[in-house]
Amino acid sequence: MIKKLESELKEAKDKLKQTSMKKEALEKAIWDMINYANIFVLLLDSKMNVLLINQSFSKTLGFDDPKEVIDKCWLDFIKPEDKEFINIVHHSLAFDNEKVSKKYMEVVNDVVKTDGESLSIRWFNFPINHQYNLIFSFGLPTEIPAEITEESIRTYYQEILLKDKTMILSLKDMAIKDLQTLDNCERELTKLDGPFDT
Repeated sequence: MIKKLESELKEAKDKLKQTSMKKEALEKAIWDMINYANIFVLLLDSKMNVLLINQSFSKTLGFDDPKEVIDKCWLDFIKPEDKEFINIVHHSLAFDNEKVSKKYMEVVNDVVKTDGESLSIRWFNFPINHQYNLIFSFGLPTEIPAEITEESIRTYYQEILLKDKTMILSLKDMAIKDLQTLDNCERELTKLDGPFDT
């Protein structure tokens, strides 16, 4: 009886280990999606130093590796005439959270790439850790076709967002499957707990 229980317990542990490995694979897939998405991702600390930047944004800025941007001050990428405004936005989100009427701030500003060219980006900025005053931002380039119409703007942003739709749906399916596997493992462990209680 004990050998059978030990065998069942080992089997349940193996299933949990496989589920854990699937969870890690899912987390990696999500990070890969964020890293190479057409949406720019940025995480700043309280002093506006870059803690995280996704691959697509660092490449757009002109860097080969996101690590080259880590710990740089974000203000170094902002046009001189916009630095004070960006500093105020960051400070109000990071430190004056009770006074901010929204949970996020939407800002459009130019960033300066390594080649000296500027790129206009619409940013959505969120405070995410009040203890450390971190600001998470994601952005989209605002460059749009020369002939600006409501339809051209809609089409431009739809094309950007639809490029990642397949990957997002695939990740959703993986997550649902992994949750079902985890539920099955938990049920198996619950069954195994029964004989030990009697």
